[in-house]
Amino acid sequence: MTLDPNETSDVETVRIWNTAIGILDRSEVVIRDLIERELIDVAGINHTLVGDAMLVTENLMKLIRPIRAKAIKKAFRYLREHL
Repeated sequence: MTLDPNETSDVETVRIWNTAIGILDRSEVVIRDLIERELIDVAGINHTLVGDAMLVTENLMKLIRPIRAKAIKKAFRYLREHL
């Protein structure tokens, strides 16, 4: 069996996937901080109106979507370039 110099080893493949997963994980920290910041005045307060909580959540999701989309694109771009 001859080894193709262009073929990625199993160890290298695992390292590449771990890096891509790390890219996604880093975005989750940003998202968690954003959620905490946005919900600080709403979550946990007695008598919070459901409508107010839903509005904050809807606005929060508008902020989260681009962060998550950017991380996913970056991770897949990394995979495409290295695999």
